[in-house]
Amino acid sequence: MSFKISYILKQKNLKTEDKSDNSCVNYADRTLFLNTWTFKNTLMNHLKLKEAQCIISDEIALSIEIIDNSSYFFGLKIVVYESIDILILDVSISLDELSSIRALELFDQELNRNSIILDYCGNNVSISADYKIIKTYDDVSSYYCKLIYSKLNDFDRKMRLLVYNTYYFLYKKDFSNQFNYYTDPDEKRLKPKGKNGQYKNCSEQIFYLCDYSQLISILFGDNNSITNQSSDWELFFQSKIDFKVCRQDLEKMKGFRNSVAHCKLFSKKDYDEYENLLDKYICALNKAIELTYSKDFYAYWWETVKNNINTAVDKFMQIYEEFDFI
Repeated sequence: MSFKISYILKQKNLKTEDKSDNSCVNYADRTLFLNTWTFKNTLMNHLKLKEAQCIISDEIALSIEIIDNSSYFFGLKIVVYESIDILILDVSISLDELSSIRALELFDQELNRNSIILDYCGNNVSISADYKIIKTYDDVSSYYCKLIYSKLNDFDRKMRLLVYNTYYFLYKKDFSNQFNYYTDPDEKRLKPKGKNGQYKNCSEQIFYLCDYSQLISILFGDNNSITNQSSDWELFFQSKIDFKVCRQDLEKMKGFRNSVAHCKLFSKKDYDEYENLLDKYICALNKAIELTYSKDFYAYWWETVKNNINTAVDKFMQIYEEFDFI
């Protein structure tokens, strides 16, 4: 199986008035334009490689394949395509998955290392200093997205289980019937109560209709809890579980989740931070779920909550006035 990263290298602040020939364009600060000829030597020095460690070809596009198995970059094939003021890099490898990802990560780190590599005719060459490095395809991100997904999945499903347990235990079997919605036959969307249309009882799948942000709002607050408390977590669980929700954590987790869900850049550093946050919150959710199965949970909270049902229902409906359900 092949893994790869692709880049576009875009020049910074090119001064065309200093142009001397087709292969060398000077900047005012004495740096060098990188074409495929200069880039090969610059990259080889960047990676601390010698030509004997590689198979190099420039028949159609510049190709550098590292064949020395003692090199950290063994197995990488780097293909460089040249345009007027950009270079396009395709970096691929076909070793086992972990070895391939490690080699691609190391290459990416070296490519972005900010240092002067070569000196051509008195002109300094630094790839990351002189070029904007734009990552256009990244199997490293794909690898870490797949690696974290099982925990992301566990967190979402545990959160949904907790809100189901909580509100069905508190509101009993008629919980879903207390919230009325209607279906717009033209748009085929669920609309909040109070708008024109044909009403129907809310589905028992109500919390599957909620997206991630709505579940976070319902459970952890942010002025959207369905009770009159600052958050349902504080009302039902915080006094018995030594865990305080951090708004900054939730924002970070939302950002990481979006990166995973929408196939954006997601590094090992992102993976490690997201994994630590998910582990912490999943542990708290597991404790809260166990609490909902205890008799104490129902007995302790029912007297308080049943006096606030009308307020809770109104607050719950306010959430859905802000969101449309697909």
